[in-house]
This record gives sequence, structure tokens and C-alpha cells, in this order.
Amino acid sequence: MSFSSSSLSIQSVHAILKGLIDAKDIASARKLYSLIESSGLHANPFLGSFFIRLFALSEDTVEAHDAFKRLIQPDVFNWTAIICAFTQHGQSERAIGMLHPMLQTNVLPDAHLFVALLHACAVDGSLFQGKQLHVQIKEQASRFDTFVGNALIDMYAKCGDLDTGLRVFLSSSNRDLVSWNSMIGGYAHHGFNDKALSLFYDMQLENIQPSRVTFVSALKACAKIEFRDEGRLVHAQAIEEGFDTGVIFGSALTNFYAKCGKISDACCVLEKQPNRHIGIWNALVAGCTQNGDGEKALQVFEKMRHDGYMPNEVTYVCALKACTGLASFDDGRRIHMLIIDNKMEKNSFVESSLIDMYSASGSLDDARKIFDGISSCDAITWSAIVTGYAQHGRGEEALLLFEQMQAEGVESDLFTLVNALKACTCLVALDVGELIHGLAVENGFETDLCLCSMLIDFYSKCGSLDDAAATFNHLPKHNIVTWSAMIGAFSLHGNIQAALGYFESMKQHGVKPDDIVFVSLLSTCAQMGLLKEGKQLFEAMIKEFGLTPTGEHYNCMVDLLGRVGCFGEAELLMEFSPAESSFVGWLTLLSHCKAHSRVTMGRKCFDRVTALDSGHASAYVLMSEIYEAAGMHEEAEIIRKMRDTGQVWKKPGQASVEINKKSHAFIVGDKSHFQIVDILAKLDVLNCSIIGTGHVPHAASVHSCGL
Repeated sequence: MSFSSSSLSIQSVHAILKGLIDAKDIASARKLYSLIESSGLHANPFLGSFFIRLFALSEDTVEAHDAFKRLIQPDVFNWTAIICAFTQHGQSERAIGMLHPMLQTNVLPDAHLFVALLHACAVDGSLFQGKQLHVQIKEQASRFDTFVGNALIDMYAKCGDLDTGLRVFLSSSNRDLVSWNSMIGGYAHHGFNDKALSLFYDMQLENIQPSRVTFVSALKACAKIEFRDEGRLVHAQAIEEGFDTGVIFGSALTNFYAKCGKISDACCVLEKQPNRHIGIWNALVAGCTQNGDGEKALQVFEKMRHDGYMPNEVTYVCALKACTGLASFDDGRRIHMLIIDNKMEKNSFVESSLIDMYSASGSLDDARKIFDGISSCDAITWSAIVTGYAQHGRGEEALLLFEQMQAEGVESDLFTLVNALKACTCLVALDVGELIHGLAVENGFETDLCLCSMLIDFYSKCGSLDDAAATFNHLPKHNIVTWSAMIGAFSLHGNIQAALGYFESMKQHGVKPDDIVFVSLLSTCAQMGLLKEGKQLFEAMIKEFGLTPTGEHYNCMVDLLGRVGCFGEAELLMEFSPAESSFVGWLTLLSHCKAHSRVTMGRKCFDRVTALDSGHASAYVLMSEIYEAAGMHEEAEIIRKMRDTGQVWKKPGQASVEINKKSHAFIVGDKSHFQIVDILAKLDVLNCSIIGTGHVPHAASVHSCGL
């Protein structure tokens, strides 16, 4: 398109710009902008909004921002246009950051500008800034209507503050379809499925007819097996009202059936689609993966490729998750090659999924290669690598990476903090764990139940029960996990009375104990030889709470009975123990045979243990020591020869100590650690402290290790 500068006025440029916007003709807009620079029309605020909107259609916001900066006294429409441009390009933080300089120019925000800013907050998850906007909106409430109210509801819903969103929703005198859709979508997105469905029914009682968007949100809320029947009704209603078409609805419907375990129905939805859009394929792969059917997910992935559909980043992420869930790491490597071939390996979600997959396979070196090859790591990739090392017991490296992450100014999400804390717990790294606790408070996670249960466990394993109790007491509410953590904390330290006190409080609060609670209590009873209490708890879990004992519960009881010398009862209980846990039970009983000098029973336990696992060194050590203690030296020698012939050896013990806020792991007999002198000095201090409490080591069980 060609222009003549001599005939251009504000009115004519405006007319041209309207046509260029309709045609999305950026190239012609650039020519026009250059042409009017000499006349100064490029700085006209009225025309500026149109240029900003056009330039925002390009690959970045540079031209749009330059056009904005060259305006003479930008008006509210210009500010709205540039804020929308930033949000459109995923630069929500920059969009929100425009509010302060705008207010300094005395430009009064209008409804459209507030809506643009609230949308930016919703996209970025910036709840704090959204609340600040809400305060300003309240000050000018008379100027705004349902348009702004709906944007507020949407912002709160997408930021997860559904209680405030609901208050705004209920206070609105003109709730329309958009209002209802925002609340239903918010509840569905954040997993409050029953509340989403309740609103779905309520809106119809108020004669608000659902739209296709409403049905999509309702189906998302039904994508759990317990809501499967409701989902079928929603599907039937959508068909009746003519909203059962389109890619978005098809994707939601496919996802619903797949996540509810109705894979065949999900496949039928796909087959009936006239245009099998990538979104519907992705919904099926994702649904199969999340329903635990990774094998079917990979079959759908292959069929998709076979039918000529090109996977995108979402498809690859779902396929990699399926490989991780199946422990099908050969398939994972093959998919990695496809990702490289299709030049999608630099997507942050794909990178983090690859790190997750390789970490789950134990290939931490491969995971680290991917991580090290990323030029600019975001929070997702940092979280993936820290989690990988933490979950594979490589706590030192996990914490080093976590410290590096903090040094680079990357904000930790909740999942990263939980896994870093897990590493601290394994290493008993109190100082580092306290720093992580501080970060959690700074980031507003101090009342998260999952994190706090980890903190309680961490503090208890570091010997700081006061901090564990303070963390528990700080919580405004508790669930079974936090109660279990507190009971486990006091159980770990042998304070059965305190543990039972929390157990009673939990019941009084109406929380039913689970099997983990009983493992903690029974293990403490076993360690302390509390036969009466242990039997009462074991009976209560079956009769009072209707729980079926697992192998862990049986092993705790066998440990207790063996410790107090009730070998007949212990042996009888072993006959009822699940087969998968019998090895631990018989080995535990064997250790008590040594303490009680029960040779015959010990041999029976030894035979049962070696029949289950002939390569377990501890059984040979215990049995030979039982024979030695009974003066049966020849029998002891036979057991030792059995061990030597089978080349059975005990794995060297590993431990760690914290020195100057750094955790250092070491192995028995190994003096190669670069800080071995400091480690030995620390161990001497610990040994002196232990002896000072009156502890006397059992020398007969101590072998020379050179450390």
C-alpha cells in the first residue's frame, strides 16, 4: 500500500489505520508511521492508540513501546493500549508496572484501563497488585459497572483467592453470564469441583443459560471419577442446547472421559471430530497419562504421528510424563530424539519434563546435561533439577543447586521449597532448613499444610521438637498429614505420652487416623517395649477405625513382641503378615533372638530370611553372633563360611554432619573426603556428648572400620 504525505490529515490517517487493523497489515503501518513523522502526527495521542495496537501484532513489543514513548501527553486510551500490548506478549509484569508512572501523569483510569490491568494481574497471578487495584476501584465505584466487576471476579478466580472472588460475585447486583463463567471456571481450575458444579446448577435456577464456555468449565469440574455421572449429564445437556461442537469443547469432553477412566469413550469423541485439532489429541494423551494409563497415552501419541499430526510442546510434555509414570525410559529417550529433530528441546516445559524423566530413571547425569545446556533457567527447570537430586538421596548436590538458584535471583515455588527441605531432612541440615523456612514465610507459604508437615518432620529429625510444635501451632487449620507429622515427631523421640496426647486431640477434632499414624505409634511402642499400649493400639486400628493392618503394622508388632520376649505370639503373628513384608519381620525377630539368646528360634528365623533373600548379609552376621554367644563356635563358623561362599557383604554405612552450615556425607572407613579432619573433629565432639549422657556402646557389635 502506498501513501502520499501531502494528503494526510488526522482524519485520513485514522481511516487508513482502521483498515490496516482489520487487515492486520503491520508492514503498511510501518510505512505510514515513517511517512507522518515529519508532520508530527505520529505523536498525536488519538492516532497513537491505533499504531500501538498494530505494532503489538508483531513478534515483540519494541515498536509498540517506542510509539507510546513518542506520544505527546499520552491519554488513558494510549496507556490502555500499551498495557494490553505487554499483556498480549506475556509481559504481564511490565503491564502492571505501567500503573505507577501513569498515575504520576495525573491520568485518571477508566473502566477499560482497569480491566486491562486486572487482566494482566490475572495472567501473571499477581494477587497483591490486583488487590491494590481493587482498592482504587472501590474509591471510584460509582463510575464502574458489571464490566469491571467481572474483571475483578476473573482476577481473583485465576489468582486462587476464590473466597474474595465469591464475595465480589455475591455483592454484584448485575451478575451476568460472564460473572458466572468466571466463578465456575475459577473453582474448576483450582480443583473445587463440587463448588463449580453447584454454581453451574445455581445459575440455571436464576434463569442464566449456560454458554459453551460454561459447559467446558463444568466438564473440567467433572473430570474425576466421582463426578463421572454428573459429567455425562453435562454432556447430554450440551448436546441438547447445541454447544457440543468446536475444538475447545471437544478437548474438554475428551479430557473428561479420559480422566474418568473411560478411555474408549474419549477415543470415540476423537474419532467423531471432523477436524482432529492438536488440542483434542493433547487432551486424550494428557487424560490417559493423568488417569495412570501411560501405555494408552503412548499408543495415542504414536497414532497421532502415524495419522500425520505433528506433536507440539504440550504433546511431548504429556508423552514424557507417561514415560516417567511407566518407568519406560527407552521410550523416553526415543521421544527426546523426536523433540530434538523437531527443534522443540528449548521450550522450558519440555526441558523440565526431560529433566523429570531422566531423574526418575536415575540418570541424573543426563538430567544435569540438559539443565547445564539451558542458557537461562526459569523456576520450572530449577525446581525439576533440585527435585531430581533430592528424591534420589543426593541431598548435598540438591542443596548446592538450591543455593545457586537463590544466588541467581530465581524465586522458589512451593514445590522447590518442599524438595529442598526434604534434602535438609535427609542430611539433618538444621541451619539450611531454617533458611528455607524463612523463604517460605517470605513467599507466603507458611500456612501451606504440605510444607508445614515437611517442616514438622524436618525439625523433629533435627531434634528441635519446640520448633516442630511451634510450626504446628501456627497453622490455622490441620489435616491428617499435619496431625500425623506431629505424632510422628514425638514418636521419633520416644515421647509416647505426648504422641498419644496428639492422637487423642486429633480424634477430638474429628480427624480419623490413618495407617501412617498407627505406624508411628506402634513403632514407638516397639522401641520402648510398651506391650499393653501396643496391643491396644493394634486392636483399635482394626476394630475402632476399620483399618486393615499393612506389613509395616505387623512388623512393628513383631518387633514389640520380640523385644519383650513373646516369641510364640510373634511367630503366630508372622503367619498372618502379608508376604511382601515377611522378610523384614523375620529379620527383626532374628535380631531379638540374639538379644534374648534364643538359638533354636533364631535358626528358624535365619532359615526363613535366607529362603526369601540369601544375599542379605545382616542375617549371617546375626546368626553367627547368636551361635558365638551360645558357645557354638563350629556352627558360627559354618554360617560365616556360608556368607563368604555366597560373597555376601554388608554395605558400608553412610552418614552426614553439618559443619559451618554445609552438610558433608561420609562412608564408614573412607578418609578421602576433602574435609575429613573437620568431620573427625565433629564426630569426636558428638561421641563425647553421647558418652556424657551416660550411653555405653555395645562393643561386641562394633567392628574395626578405621574411622
